[in-house]
Amino acid sequence: MAWPLWAATLLANILGCAVMGGLAAYLMAHPQYEIWRPFMLIGLCGALTTFSSFTLDSFTLFEKGAYGTLFTYISLSVFSSLFIFFGAYYLVRLGVGVK
Repeated sequence: MAWPLWAATLLANILGCAVMGGLAAYLMAHPQYEIWRPFMLIGLCGALTTFSSFTLDSFTLFEKGAYGTLFTYISLSVFSSLFIFFGAYYLVRLGVGVK
């Protein structure tokens, strides 16, 4: 069974938030790498996650009348992305010895 397009976007956004959280913590703990911060966080992670895909998927679900799936998708996208970002950020901070 193939995954619906919105599920693939959700997975990419969650993965991107985990990577961004970990990178943000690592780069903040190592100021000597500050020059890489825009490239890594905005460039790399920004390319992996896209708000435009999220918006298109949401609109498509709305147009199909799949309101339950739409609500679930939006909720999962926002809350899981925040949860994953915070979790990755603090796990990496612990790993590099920053309190």
